[in-house]
Amino acid sequence: MRNILCIPSGAFANGGVEGCTTEKRLQAALEKSKEIDHPVTFVPSGGKLRATSIQPDADADIMSWWLMDNGVKRDRVSPEDKAADTFENIRFTARRADEFLEYWDQEQCKLWVFSGKGHLRRFKWGFWWLNLFRIIRRKKPFVMEYEPSGEKVSWFGWVLELLLFLIVHVPDPLGYWHPVALIGRYKRRANGRKP
Repeated sequence: MRNILCIPSGAFANGGVEGCTTEKRLQAALEKSKEIDHPVTFVPSGGKLRATSIQPDADADIMSWWLMDNGVKRDRVSPEDKAADTFENIRFTARRADEFLEYWDQEQCKLWVFSGKGHLRRFKWGFWWLNLFRIIRRKKPFVMEYEPSGEKVSWFGWVLELLLFLIVHVPDPLGYWHPVALIGRYKRRANGRKP
C-alpha cells in the first residue's frame, strides 16, 4: 500500500521553520519515512498564511525546501499550498491523495498525519467524517495513522482544544461554514483565486 505523509504547517520564525513546531512535525515525518519499507510521498500543507516581506512564500513551499535540504528527493515531495486552516488541510490533502490514487491506479492508500496532540484531534474527527462520506460514495476509505510530533500542550491548550471541538466540529464536522474557513475563502476570492 502506498504511503502519503501529510504535514500541516505550524509556527514559523523569520520566514523559516528552525526551532519551531513546524520543524518538529517535519522531523517526525522524516524519521517515520525511514521506518517505512515502501516509498513514501510527502505532502506539506499550508498556504500563504504569513504573506509578508519576511515570508513571501507559501508555508508548504518552505517546508518542501526543508525536506529536500534534509535528503528527500524532489519527486517525493508534493506541496499543497492552498490550505488556510485545519479544515482546508484535510480537504486539500484528501484531494491530493485522490489524485495520487488515480495516478497510481490504486483504490486505497495510507495517510499519515504529523502534528501536535491537540491539532491531531481535529484531524481525526475531520478524517473520520471524510471517510464516512467516501464509503457512502462507494469509495475506499483512507487508512489513517496519526503521529504526535512531541509538541507540548499546556492545561490551557487542552481546555481550548475541547472548546474548539465542541463549538466547531459538533455542528459542522468538516468546518465548511466555520468563520475561520469562511474568512479564508473570502480572502482567496478577494485575491482573485478560487475559494
